[in-house]
Amino acid sequence: MKRSRMKKKRTHVVKEKRSDIITKEIQLLTQRIVDESPQRGSIDVKQSSFPDLPLSKDTLIGLRDSNFKRMTRIQRIAIPHALAGRDVLGAAKTGSGKTLAFLIPTLEKLYRERWGEGDGVGALIISPTRELALQIFEVLRGLARKHVGLTAALITGGKDFRTEQDHVARMNIIVCTPGRLLQHFEQTPSFHCEDLKMLVLDEADRILDMGFENELNSILSHLPSTGMRQTLLFSATQTKSVKQLARLSLSSPEYVSVHESARFATPERLKQHVAEVRLPDKIDVIYSFLRTHLRHKIIVFFSSCKQVRFIYEGLRRMRPGVPLMALHGKVKQARRSHVYQSFVDKKPGHGVVLFATDIAARGLDFPGTY
Repeated sequence: MKRSRMKKKRTHVVKEKRSDIITKEIQLLTQRIVDESPQRGSIDVKQSSFPDLPLSKDTLIGLRDSNFKRMTRIQRIAIPHALAGRDVLGAAKTGSGKTLAFLIPTLEKLYRERWGEGDGVGALIISPTRELALQIFEVLRGLARKHVGLTAALITGGKDFRTEQDHVARMNIIVCTPGRLLQHFEQTPSFHCEDLKMLVLDEADRILDMGFENELNSILSHLPSTGMRQTLLFSATQTKSVKQLARLSLSSPEYVSVHESARFATPERLKQHVAEVRLPDKIDVIYSFLRTHLRHKIIVFFSSCKQVRFIYEGLRRMRPGVPLMALHGKVKQARRSHVYQSFVDKKPGHGVVLFATDIAARGLDFPGTY
């Protein structure tokens, strides 16, 4: 009995010490942010690695364990402004590192607020497709593994809605697609975001291109006003619709762009070749290309689900000598997740072909893809 009381006492002391350590670290980080924040409108890049930033120890451990060492340009410009609590409108090419540019400030905001499970939803991260949302969520899991007490959920269509309803209101960070999030706002009585601290819109132009403008406007009506929350909006292109969305959801934003002077919005190292092919010859050309690249990871894009299904079923019967996969909006969620993860996990040098619609067209990271 005496040992039990002593053990409880030691546990209580350890918890108190950890609480004191966290309090001191938050005070230090808050002061560093005040001292080191860039001037408004500044795009000067001083820091080059993550330890140069005023980040918590837990986030730095997550970055190290996830093998993130040096910052990309969009991260070096956007993160200091976001850490200072400013709204950010970011424009950067696909593959420039936008994911960490919004995940790091999100985690740090909630950490400094000492956010926990009992505080409800503190951050929303909205993505255009289920696959991109899954990718963001996996990066978040690695980054936040040392942040004890923070909870996160991936909320997308294609999964059991009632199961989500049971726990969605207790989550601190929600990575989601617009349609599913709006469904919870309208059909889950316990779900609300009245205390939301951070809103992230990733690939905003893509969200609007896919026809989610009305859903986004409805979502914004359920959220605190712009002065009560911080918003980070990232997009590869700054269309008229994106600028209109920025006016609705951002307050005095910092505009950060890393490719304003670039001729194209695609990565510089991406090699592009064009071949004009007559319509009756397209399938023959695709088949010949696959037969001569049997050891590559290849994605072939089509404009509709029907085209993907047609070419997949046709070439599968022709047996080109390489595994074939299909990814489009009519595939059930469990199958979509399996196909996506299987293609990601395939090692370079082991051939595989993915036939896909534009749900895989931007933002997804497929290492070793031809």
